[in-house]
Amino acid sequence: ADSGAPQRALWFVGRIATPIIETPAFLNQLSVQPPEIQRRWPVKKSQLAQTTLLDGLDFKKWAPGGEGVYSVRVSKSRRAHLRFDSLTQGWFAERIGNHASMGHGK
Repeated sequence: ADSGAPQRALWFVGRIATPIIETPAFLNQLSVQPPEIQRRWPVKKSQLAQTTLLDGLDFKKWAPGGEGVYSVRVSKSRRAHLRFDSLTQGWFAERIGNHASMGHGK
């Protein structure tokens, strides 16, 4: 019998179908980002709801962040880290900042 796991894996990678919950720490970090980044973030969330496969998003697993952590490009110099909670099936925006502060190098 087919467990359905491959279909879930494809959905999981393909888009974020539930609202992304912004943690208080994320909102604090977002509030000190340049206005352009504050404007881009809602656009990126909307794009992720459609597909995670857009080249400009550079959506990928972020192993240094731990289990279920993913990274998304907000701008050329900024990234956000999202965590997928497998128990609640929810997505949480946890961090946003420049590449260096997020552990992505320079």
